[in-house]
Amino acid sequence: MRSLAGAVLLGLSAVACASFEMLLVADNGNATFATRRIHRYDPVTAVYLGSFGGFNAQIISTHLNQASRSLFVLSTIGVTEWDYNTGLQKNAFAFGASSGVTYSIRPSLDRMAAFSSGSSFEVGNFPVPSSYDQSGLLSDAVYRTGLWTNSSTLVAFESAHSRFVTVSFNPSATSSTITATSTFTGPSTGWGQVTLNGGTSNIIMASGNLGGFFLYTPGNPNINNFAGTVGGTAMSAASAHSGFFIGSNQGATGRIDYFDRYFGLTRQFGSGTVVSPVSMQTVLAPEPGQLTALGVGLVGILSRRRKSVQY
Repeated sequence: MRSLAGAVLLGLSAVACASFEMLLVADNGNATFATRRIHRYDPVTAVYLGSFGGFNAQIISTHLNQASRSLFVLSTIGVTEWDYNTGLQKNAFAFGASSGVTYSIRPSLDRMAAFSSGSSFEVGNFPVPSSYDQSGLLSDAVYRTGLWTNSSTLVAFESAHSRFVTVSFNPSATSSTITATSTFTGPSTGWGQVTLNGGTSNIIMASGNLGGFFLYTPGNPNINNFAGTVGGTAMSAASAHSGFFIGSNQGATGRIDYFDRYFGLTRQFGSGTVVSPVSMQTVLAPEPGQLTALGVGLVGILSRRRKSVQY
């Protein structure tokens, strides 16, 4: 039993040192079925891990369910579910939201927000949200993109006034309260994906045709600014354990830039493979500390089981 406990700790130690992570990059390519794909990278080493997919329509956004190893891809004609390890398609769904969807945000297994027609968005069950309409709750608002901070709170970028707003929903999503939270100096057009700056409470938004990214710190309206430049058209953003990724189109090709949490450019990759990276998701491995704690717990269980055995 003692040797088994040692083996458990040794095995977990090895996994902690070689935790597998993956960056999933949704690429609209050259607007053809063959080039609209999901590219996979090891975000730590930038090694290319191949691609999967092929989509008949423009990709709008993606949603990750790491528990089921699924990537959901929302296009202009529907939602498909893929196993991101094997690249095999699992399901396809007809999208029931209003026409003209420009972005969608899914924080959990049962709720999503779909921005449509500029001034409104719908909230409901995934993958077919209800028709609960959020339009008109802020005067002249034009919602573009956003990020759920938990299952009942959404931070959305509102481009008509270049600001982020906080939307709080009741559990059944039948009513909500919207509050303007900043006078953010941001773009009225060219907005991109929103993500967290890993290891901080900061929100990062790809700035579209401004070729960089914006920083928003919830609760601190004095730190809302254009924080960095990548050139080209910055469309997508994804969180890392520490820092974040920005995906951009640089003309004939695309590129992924990794920034640490202090906005230092650490590495660039993807050029020659991606073209128009419109959405990204990061499959994050558990932190080594979590694996160590798991190993200690398993050893404790094994020890108690050994003591309970009667000879």
